[in-house]
Amino acid sequence: MTIRLGDGFQTSTRGCCVELEVELNEFKIKCSPHLFELGEPDLVLGMEWLKTSGDTIVNWNKHTMSFWYEKRWVNLQGVSATDTTHEALQKLQAVLRKHEAVFAEVVGLPPNRGREHAINIKVGEGPVNVRPYRYPYLHKNEIEKQVQEMLEARIVRHSTNAYSSPVILVKKKDHTWRMCIDYRALNKGVAVDPNKYNSVLNWSVPRNVKGVRGFLGFVIP
Repeated sequence: MTIRLGDGFQTSTRGCCVELEVELNEFKIKCSPHLFELGEPDLVLGMEWLKTSGDTIVNWNKHTMSFWYEKRWVNLQGVSATDTTHEALQKLQAVLRKHEAVFAEVVGLPPNRGREHAINIKVGEGPVNVRPYRYPYLHKNEIEKQVQEMLEARIVRHSTNAYSSPVILVKKKDHTWRMCIDYRALNKGVAVDPNKYNSVLNWSVPRNVKGVRGFLGFVIP
């Protein structure tokens, strides 16, 4: 069965759980949800269930919902993402301490994978050397700072390579800067890997958002 989500995306279901019992704040309901990849939420109660609640009072600021059910008022209270208990925070801290190496600052290059990385250039293509962009003076200190941090972490090193691509700064949501490298000129001279080309042609049609992201991550350089 194919269904259309609220954002217009269509996906196929893998069946239906008939008369599934769900408990909401000690209030039990029965629904028949369809099974498909949803992402983070475990379950979405859509219009099919909302239609059964009749007249409903909703306070979006307080995340509350009230409706009349079997001769009594049912009040549902939403849980905010910040509503974490002290016990939950302690458990989280224990997990973070146990795996602190995973969250440590990266120093040096990744370990040897046993296979040399190579970018194959088209026959007859010379080195791609693009002049740096003219950037505002305010970006100068940030670029130099990030380059120095990568040098100290041994992620990059001084190079006299004939290839050169410009960098730009892009502001992130937290108002810090992300350094991006413009490889568009270099990409034009890269030889297409026939194995990757065949993989794209034979890729199965994505059935969910996760599959679409995986496909785009594979085909977009």
